[in-house]
Amino acid sequence: MLSTHSLSSGATARGSQQMNGQKIMAPRVTIGVPVYNGEKYLDECLNSLATQSYSDLEIVICDNASTDRTQQICEDYASRDSRIRYIRNPVNIGLGRNFRRVLELARGEYFKAAAADDVCAREFIEQCVAALDRNPSAILAYPLTCIIDDHGNRVKESSDGINVTADSPRARFIHIIQNIRLCNALYGVVRTDILRRTAWLPEYRSADSVLLSELSLYGKFHELQEHLFFRRFHAGDTSQMSMSGKIDEYLKPRSNQSIGMICVAWRRLLDSFRAVVRAPLLVGERLKLLAWLGRFAFWTRQELTTEIWLAIRVSWKRF
Repeated sequence: MLSTHSLSSGATARGSQQMNGQKIMAPRVTIGVPVYNGEKYLDECLNSLATQSYSDLEIVICDNASTDRTQQICEDYASRDSRIRYIRNPVNIGLGRNFRRVLELARGEYFKAAAADDVCAREFIEQCVAALDRNPSAILAYPLTCIIDDHGNRVKESSDGINVTADSPRARFIHIIQNIRLCNALYGVVRTDILRRTAWLPEYRSADSVLLSELSLYGKFHELQEHLFFRRFHAGDTSQMSMSGKIDEYLKPRSNQSIGMICVAWRRLLDSFRAVVRAPLLVGERLKLLAWLGRFAFWTRQELTTEIWLAIRVSWKRF
């Protein structure tokens, strides 16, 4: 059963919004849960989010036309907790678009993305919000991660190693590109207005690393030194699908093997250039970063060249 929630002591004054002609108070935090056929772990995920110690929040679930018991589970939670909003897409719009959908619906000052198979400790939101409130220069706060298996057993502890506190946006950006691993920080708490300035989550493999590097151009990251995030690795998660080559269909359902899905390294590189051009940087800092990305393209030229040849082969077969 869901517990009864009261506002945590960390809640502050919030803005108001109009809905159905009435003024309502917006929550400080929006948790966005994009899900597709997530019945196996969804109950455990939603329970961990609904019982957070910080309760000035809303949970927005976007169901990507699931065909299992996902809808029933979500509707059951929404009927018992007024903070939960359940939206079902009429068709599967793909992982990237569904992630952007939950962000579009967010009303909170802060935003947290949540995968339907992961679990958060009860203090996750409270401690991340407190860290951001204490550090105006930080735009993202996230805890250390424990990797868990299908049954919830702890497999190992994990850190992204991107506790980005440098004052220079260029130093932060380069540090993330050179050090990012599992992108656990993507599931931290971020300032919503900053996240909406980015490209959010393009529809190709490893786009999450591009998003984190773009976010670093807007502010610092704060890594909490507690293991409050439990990321589940199992046969059906996106990390395993990426390694097996099945992720493209999950990102863009019903799509054929397109040039865009083949040239992933090129897309990451071009999106990194766009992120630097889009960010509010000083001219000198922008030019130095663009020059560094040019050198990075040279360092990764073998991968880029391989993708070009693969794209040519696919195009030739279609012709």
